[in-house]
Amino acid sequence: MIDKVKAFSAVYKLGNRIEKIIGEKKINKFLSSGRKGLGKNRGTKIFNYSLKKPESTLRRVKKINKALDLAPSVAVGSSIVGIGALMSSKNNNNKG
Repeated sequence: MIDKVKAFSAVYKLGNRIEKIIGEKKINKFLSSGRKGLGKNRGTKIFNYSLKKPESTLRRVKKINKALDLAPSVAVGSSIVGIGALMSSKNNNNKG
């Protein structure tokens, strides 16, 4: 029971974190979309999954949070590598 409460809390906190980045309307639209009335929507599926498998839900939330933490530094690093490659290719083309 405690694991289920932890899983719901973690999913709720992750939802709030992503909501700050993307926006509330987009999150609500994503969670409410389903199969056009033919089945459960995504919010219900997430709720049922976290109810059935709280340990797995906690692991997934941890992975997503880690990716969100690393995203800015990865973007900066890849842009630096891209700029370096661009600069070196310009130097090589100008020589010959």
